[in-house]
Amino acid sequence: MLKSEPLQQLLGILGTLDFEENGRMRVVSVRWSADRLAVRFHVDHGTEETSTWQLRFTGVLEHLFTDVVNECGLNIWDGDHPAIDQYVQPREFLHFASAPQDPHHVVGELWAAHVKLVDDWIPFERYFNGEVALHQLLASGSGLLAKGPVFLLSAYASILENAGCRPTRQALPPARLVQTATLTHFGESYVVAEKVIVRKLAA
Repeated sequence: MLKSEPLQQLLGILGTLDFEENGRMRVVSVRWSADRLAVRFHVDHGTEETSTWQLRFTGVLEHLFTDVVNECGLNIWDGDHPAIDQYVQPREFLHFASAPQDPHHVVGELWAAHVKLVDDWIPFERYFNGEVALHQLLASGSGLLAKGPVFLLSAYASILENAGCRPTRQALPPARLVQTATLTHFGESYVVAEKVIVRKLAA
């Protein structure tokens, strides 16, 4: 977890019983600029005190904003999360050289392995070859199945191996070197970025 003093102060407010019982937090503005985002939050502490906070994101890798007018909570990760791992882990190509007996069954196993690893943080179709339907690609007998982060492709390759598809993996040169990233989750919205800075705004 990130250790900046403003962040710890904000999380301290959100962790109080007063906030849990009577407080609320909501997004009041979102501003985009190139690969940067600034999100401003209004916090009712539940004690008749309020404060306003800004989270500034640089090196934005992915974001989703939905239903931001309603109340939200706040969680921030700086590691050990699939939404982060997909950007900081090495990437690979995954090819196969033999068709499985039941392509539809293999697709189901790939989906189950995917969900077990990432829940719904990464869409199932994100890293697969999308030129044809996945079951048709597998039935074709050979080709590029996917390219993406090692932790996902390793799981996919294991499924293919068990199905007799003769998988091979090859390192993929990074399009962009990302060494660290954070995930900030508020309500049903989130931002994955290389850096987040938390700042308390003047009243």
